[in-house]
Amino acid sequence: SLTVNAANTMNFAAFVLCALVANWVSSKRKESEKALKDARDQLEARVAQRTAQLQTSNEGLRERERQLRLLTEVIPQQIWSASPDGFVDYCNQRLLDYAGRSIAEMQGAHFVETIHPEDAESFRDMWQRALISGQAFEGQWRFRGANGNYRSFFTRGVPLQDATDR
Repeated sequence: SLTVNAANTMNFAAFVLCALVANWVSSKRKESEKALKDARDQLEARVAQRTAQLQTSNEGLRERERQLRLLTEVIPQQIWSASPDGFVDYCNQRLLDYAGRSIAEMQGAHFVETIHPEDAESFRDMWQRALISGQAFEGQWRFRGANGNYRSFFTRGVPLQDATDR
């Protein structure tokens, strides 16, 4: 029979209460797991979307960089660039061909090695002032060509500044 005697009423009540609490805890746990799974799925979707946006942006930047490099190669000038600390990081092919050097042989302080020894200090001083002040510099200096002969060039350096004028 399904009768509960008076002596076991308290035990039965405790059992029913424990069953209800266990059911409630289990239900809340399932809700939490579902909410956590939904949040994880949403996060993964946002990460995938943001990754796709970054890849598209990076592809655009690479394409603009490629176009800029192509432009520097077709301009009939010798072009170089340097980082804010003065490290030469780029020379166009026209300059590399004139100097008879590879980009590795022109990077950093090696760039100044192509300047005539009598002109090198003047060039370094003007360049250093431009790096510090952010002002353009220009002058005439002799640069050594691949054949070992020096040729005088009018050179202009224009420091580029970022949005914070650095």
